[in-house]
Amino acid sequence: FNYYRCTNQKCGVVFLYPVPTNLGDYYPDDYDNYQRPQNVDELAALYSYQEDIKLKHVLRFVKSGKLLEIGSSYGGFAYRAHQAGFDVDAIEMNADACRFMNEVIGINAYQSQDPITAIGNLGQFDVIALWHVIEHLADPWTLLDRLPDHLAPSGIIVIAAPNPASIQFRLFRAYWRPLEAPRHLNLIPAQVIKSHLEKRGMIPRVFDSQDEMAKLEDYTNWHKMFTRGVSNPLLRKVARVVSGLTHILIRPFEEQRFGRSSYTLIFQRPNTS
Repeated sequence: FNYYRCTNQKCGVVFLYPVPTNLGDYYPDDYDNYQRPQNVDELAALYSYQEDIKLKHVLRFVKSGKLLEIGSSYGGFAYRAHQAGFDVDAIEMNADACRFMNEVIGINAYQSQDPITAIGNLGQFDVIALWHVIEHLADPWTLLDRLPDHLAPSGIIVIAAPNPASIQFRLFRAYWRPLEAPRHLNLIPAQVIKSHLEKRGMIPRVFDSQDEMAKLEDYTNWHKMFTRGVSNPLLRKVARVVSGLTHILIRPFEEQRFGRSSYTLIFQRPNTS
């Protein structure tokens, strides 16, 4: 798979070309994000720390109301938001994940591989969340244009995504774990998303790569990039030590504003009332 970077100084998007015509084959049932929980308790325990961090981001700006999650998998965050009192809808392409959300956890889930079309059939929301989803879309720009129209006044859009300006990407390039070829079609610099949504009247509220999720992503990526393909137990231990030491050495550079391997962005629609 070939990735290219836009050379325009105001762009810098890293994109896959050509996009495989059989892209769906790269989302098999054993894909990490499609590990089916057996019940609600197992769902609640799965990635609980990460889902709580996401909810805290949302609750800083919106305490209740209607929430839409795009690309929700089996609904770990959607369930957390539902527990917190939000009226939750979800758009998800995996049919079994939608059945689980609809039938097991009582969340309205709409199955679609085209969120641009799917959101057109829905109303307005107080929160629209895309947790590591925008990079999977062939046309993120049209969706970004549509999202503000589906926000209530003072509503927020939350976007988390891999960071192509990160220290890790600069070091590992084609071997960077979050590249996830060919599932990740567009790695978009945070500034590009900010500029795009500001033109639609959105106000940036959080613009950062230093939140707890980004720190956890950094730690996980260092570990997995050094241990990937190493099956010997002794060599894996050595690889873990080397990854830990490397992480310690690189951490001061990652702690720069946009040095970490992912970012979280929150934009708010002005309250015009």
